[in-house]
Amino acid sequence: SFSPGQRKTLLTFAETLLPNSVGIPLTPTENNLTLPVENYLRKVGPGSLRGFGILLHIIEYGALIFLPRLKTFSRLNEEQRIRYLEGWENSRLSFRRFALTAVKMLVCMILLNDKEIRTALGYDTACIVEP
Repeated sequence: SFSPGQRKTLLTFAETLLPNSVGIPLTPTENNLTLPVENYLRKVGPGSLRGFGILLHIIEYGALIFLPRLKTFSRLNEEQRIRYLEGWENSRLSFRRFALTAVKMLVCMILLNDKEIRTALGYDTACIVEP
């Protein structure tokens, strides 16, 4: 399982990626994000949960290296977090670009599994078979 710090990083990442201002009734929580991510990663294979947890630590503490502030990712304000993630997205280091894409894809995949979020985005959910 993720540590409390890793959970906070993941929730903060999701809030930064899809802020409430875009009209999505999104409040990332343990129940709709962190627990489903943990469950998914357990099914992917051995080491996936641990590896993703390490990636969350890198995102959290990378802010101390890549920004001229002495704050971790979760302690930055929204504007600073957006700028920090844009730095990952536009980095010359392929690891940063690929890592950001991996986290974004997993967060979006899990959140789009939530019927309320799909509906708010305008997806026709009639064709989706719920498990």
